[in-house]
Amino acid sequence: MSPSSHAKLWGIVTLIVALGISPVRNASAQPTNAMIGQPQTEGSAQLDATLARYYEIYASVLTFEDRIAQARKSAGIQPQQVEIVKSVEEKFQQHVHSATLPTNSTPHIQAEVANSDLIVIGVPLKARTLPIEDHTFAFTQYEVRVEKVISGGQSNVVPGDVIVVSRGGGDLTVDNVLVKAIEPAFSEFSLNQSYILMLRSIPGTTSYRALGSGTFAVKNGEVSSASTFEKDKTPKRDLAHFMSEVDTAVARKRSGRN
Repeated sequence: MSPSSHAKLWGIVTLIVALGISPVRNASAQPTNAMIGQPQTEGSAQLDATLARYYEIYASVLTFEDRIAQARKSAGIQPQQVEIVKSVEEKFQQHVHSATLPTNSTPHIQAEVANSDLIVIGVPLKARTLPIEDHTFAFTQYEVRVEKVISGGQSNVVPGDVIVVSRGGGDLTVDNVLVKAIEPAFSEFSLNQSYILMLRSIPGTTSYRALGSGTFAVKNGEVSSASTFEKDKTPKRDLAHFMSEVDTAVARKRSGRN
């Protein structure tokens, strides 16, 4: 993943990508993560391909190689790093009047619970970043160990299971250049960190998608949002109080009142 020693002498060129769609091209993108070198099964290769198509929601105008060539032409040197910034996550829109909700419940949590297919407390153990199908952005798969199932939905997930959770964004090495695909709405997802994950099922797979709005870091008995949209207006909260609100929202969902 590290650039060559020669490339380290050059400056970092940062590109911010305009939105758009491009045709499929080949790019020499190499996965950047803790899972490199592990053998792939046929099932995991099929999942990679399915997720690469699913995350085409991030498709942009130019491929990684095109971006690198553009940066090289603009600066006159090979870039050390290229950043591609694109968000498909939207700010929370409140559609339910707060007066109709249970006491001490927030519309945001109620909505995230209502739209989730699986809610767990889990710890990401390993990460693996791959290009989307047209090689203009990237997504990252995480192996997440489930510590607690808060709401299982239609799944058979139990504590101790390891599930695949993915999100938009990640780091890849392309032609010896570090390419950082950034989803600015999702500020954090760290390995070996406990999270409350309100997940969405990905069609055609047994894996799940994490959104910043439904991801909450748990540390020292406090809960903080991973959403850049919510973090500034939502202070850290006591874990017990937060879980009480989530449990209320789950019960409300099961009763059909959402």
